[in-house]
Amino acid sequence: MSAKALGVALRRALLGMIAAIGLGGAAAADQMDWEVTSYYSYQVQLQFVSQSRSAAWPGDGQAYELNDDSTYSYSLNCESGELICYGAWATGDASVYWGVGPEGDAACDNCCAVCGDGGVMAVTLTD
Repeated sequence: MSAKALGVALRRALLGMIAAIGLGGAAAADQMDWEVTSYYSYQVQLQFVSQSRSAAWPGDGQAYELNDDSTYSYSLNCESGELICYGAWATGDASVYWGVGPEGDAACDNCCAVCGDGGVMAVTLTD
């Protein structure tokens, strides 16, 4: 099994465990906070992708722009228990990426979090 397929399978298994815990019925609205800093030499595009449903932030095929090494803060309205991953890539060169990448399906370590777990997910992108 490829690393990409393994990552997708692991995320789906985690979703199954979350559902088994008891998220039956309508999902409760919640919020998730991320702070992202890019020390990459060039501009970066960023999106957040739900692994639980068809949702992305900012959505509609758009991406957030990271134009400098400032720390950018994002508050996502999400469903409690939803697994959300970040995907980032070099502007103009999607072969350079972090997290789940521009398509939202790359294998990754420590690039996902569960909505409603509290705290702030801090991400630093480097060369």
